[in-house]
Amino acid sequence: MTRTIAPSPTFGQTLTGKYLTFHVGQEQFGISLPRVREIMSLIPTTRVPGESPEIRGVINLRGKIVAVMDLRRRFEMCEVECSDRACIIVTEVRDQDRHFDMGLLVDGIGEVLKVKENDLEPPPEFGMPVDSSFILGIAKATSGSKMLLDVDQVACH
Repeated sequence: MTRTIAPSPTFGQTLTGKYLTFHVGQEQFGISLPRVREIMSLIPTTRVPGESPEIRGVINLRGKIVAVMDLRRRFEMCEVECSDRACIIVTEVRDQDRHFDMGLLVDGIGEVLKVKENDLEPPPEFGMPVDSSFILGIAKATSGSKMLLDVDQVACH
């Protein structure tokens, strides 16, 4: 009996699908749509003493306490006053054997982008030490390039 072994998926095949796009400053990002729980308008957070600076605080989301990460702080961008387009994307985060929800504070929502294999490029080489472990790849779209984020790496590392 002959056994056929399926080839392992290539870079692009593993990242195809729908992504929610958003911006932080002038930078465009995307996260896998199945990982998005909800999008909510900006609400006040409760600061947790001793928490890392990128954690803006926590919110009560229908009886569940959810941490909110400020992506401007996480990506070491200059802080600005939140506009009326700023919002919180509540995402599912997976870290080893834990699954939890985390809010990501962003400057504004873009669109749902369908990414095909030929629209993808691997993360760029920078030629110097730069942590790009949170970038899954770059999606080329008519509205510009979008950095596809590994939400687990963004939230947990």
